[in-house]
Amino acid sequence: MPRILLKTTTPYARDEWHIRRFSLLHLQLSTITDSLGEPLFEVLAHDYRENEQGNDEDLPDLLEEGIEQLWLLVVNNSRLNWSDIEAINRFRQRGGALFLACHAQAHRTVLNDLEMIGSAFSELHQTFYSGMAGDYQRIQAQGSHLHPLLQDAEGHCLHYLPAHSEESALQIPSGCEDFMPVMASGHCQHSGKSFNLMLACDAIANADGVILGRTVLDASFRRFSDYHLDPSFGAPSFISSTVGDTMLSHPQARQDTHLYFSHIALWLAGEI
Repeated sequence: MPRILLKTTTPYARDEWHIRRFSLLHLQLSTITDSLGEPLFEVLAHDYRENEQGNDEDLPDLLEEGIEQLWLLVVNNSRLNWSDIEAINRFRQRGGALFLACHAQAHRTVLNDLEMIGSAFSELHQTFYSGMAGDYQRIQAQGSHLHPLLQDAEGHCLHYLPAHSEESALQIPSGCEDFMPVMASGHCQHSGKSFNLMLACDAIANADGVILGRTVLDASFRRFSDYHLDPSFGAPSFISSTVGDTMLSHPQARQDTHLYFSHIALWLAGEI
């Protein structure tokens, strides 16, 4: 059975964005089934696990451990370093699929070394208010063709995802305009500006002709946290934003969000 590794970039600490704060995401991915009702993925969940050299101990051996998808949540106080980035690049060069969600204070210098996608994070210092934690935002699909990630069973567009008071904005990496489209944009309630929420990149060749695995990038790791789906789960003490409840009161918002989470895994696996 293909394995997915959900991983934060900080060691476990009770008052951090540790991996247990993404339990609803873990559950959603674990319950994806095939036509016979059998689970499609085994889902593992780890925080950053530092070895004696100060690097993460999981990242160098992902494929050897049967990991086909790395879901990397680049959280506050990230320990991610250049050796870790090199390990992720090697994973993608061998066909491994990557999902990466970030935040506005991410270590952009380190992320810039992600092969062919690093410059997507060059504008993370800008933030946009799409709504309170616990509320939904209405997203706008982009491009001439609706990406499979954003389609429901009838081929209609998903409309709602969790909001965030400090959204980042992704940039299409230079030279990738033809094969790394913006899938959807959000709307800043304060400025009225639109911003890029997510990018997707099919398997493509790098400068050496090596085919890299599929990639999905999302502008906010907090969109995937329990707290932004249901604020009663709580957040680290350094998060002090006011919370809403429309993610709980609006069934379509929950359904669209669950589909988006599942579709990332299915698209990365080549199932849709």
